[in-house]
Amino acid sequence: GGWLLLERWQCDALFADFTAEEVPDEYSLSQRLGPAAAAEKINAWRESWITRDDIVSIKAKGFNSVRVPFGWWTVDGVEDEPGIDTGLFVCRGMRHVDNLVAWAEELGLSVVLDLHSGVGFQSGHHATGRDNPSWKPSDWDTSATV
Repeated sequence: GGWLLLERWQCDALFADFTAEEVPDEYSLSQRLGPAAAAEKINAWRESWITRDDIVSIKAKGFNSVRVPFGWWTVDGVEDEPGIDTGLFVCRGMRHVDNLVAWAEELGLSVVLDLHSGVGFQSGHHATGRDNPSWKPSDWDTSATV
């Protein structure tokens, strides 16, 4: 989390203008800022949060892989899928994933893609992209996720 799935505790600066009660998660941040401002702010964050230099540093420290948590809304084209409402998740992130994979391949690192949040979420916890205390397991759309 913190890059393609924004978790408030990892991204304090991104959420600094709002209390945790006002904006506990990425969905609420997008809703509060509106689509254009959210896209600008989140994309700027993603451009600087993970860079090629970070991947070079990971390799230099002797690691052989990187794990990339992401939410289902990160995938380009998901908004065109029938029955899937992306709501106010405004920022697709596949170009960032593509960049990271290219850097990792160049440096001989493996990439573990971690679908950290599925359609309908898999819990009501903010780490799935949307804090929702009334979430129930039947909200998770497993068929759309797979």
